[in-house]
Amino acid sequence: MTPLRQHMIAALQLSGKGERTQESSVREVRLLAQFSHKSPDRIPEQELQLTSCTGKRSMASPRRPCASAPAASALFSQTS
Repeated sequence: MTPLRQHMIAALQLSGKGERTQESSVREVRLLAQFSHKSPDRIPEQELQLTSCTGKRSMASPRRPCASAPAASALFSQTS
């Protein structure tokens, strides 16, 4: 497990997120990295905000990328 993933999971745990939310958030960040062809810690916050949404869609949809709110906030806390 990468240090970035470990830190992200720790941030999610500290904020009281459940195991399934943690798994989902890690998956969303992984898919975001695949979509952007960048490591998650190299995705600018501005670009991450543009790819976030509030609906229940996931990164699995190639037409409209979407990162979950817990994933985005955990990633922000690690890259800031």
